[in-house]
Amino acid sequence: MAFKPDPKPEKSEKKKKKPISRMKKKTGELEMFMKIWEDRPHVSEVSGTPIHQFNVMCFAHILSKGAYPSFRLKKENVLLVTPEEHHELDFGSTDGFKWKKVKLKKEELKREYYTKTKIAGYSPLGGSAAFSED
Repeated sequence: MAFKPDPKPEKSEKKKKKPISRMKKKTGELEMFMKIWEDRPHVSEVSGTPIHQFNVMCFAHILSKGAYPSFRLKKENVLLVTPEEHHELDFGSTDGFKWKKVKLKKEELKREYYTKTKIAGYSPLGGSAAFSED
C-alpha cells in the first residue's frame, strides 16, 4: 500500500493587496518654483537656452537642500536651468566658464548662510574665519 498524505487543505480566498500610495510631504518647493517661473524669463540662467515648458527639473538649488536646509525655499538659491544643466550641476563638473557666475553666487549664499547661522570658525573661502584685532 502506497503512502497517501492528508489531502491539502482548501486554499482560502486571498485578499487583494492595495497598491502602496506614498503621500509626499508638502515642502513648499512646487509653489516657489511656480512663482519663479512666473517672475523670471524662461531661459537658462547658465547658458541662455530657452526653456519652453514648466518642469521641476528646470529648477536647481545652488546650495543643496540637505546641507543648507534653511535656504531650501530661498528664491535666490534656485536657478532656472535646462534639465541637462541641472544634472551637470548636481553630478557633473562645473569647471567651465559658463558656471563662473554660479560659483560666485554659491560663495555669496554660503557667506549669507553662515552669517545668519553664526557658525564660528567657518570661512566659505577656506582657512579660518577668526579675525585679529589690529
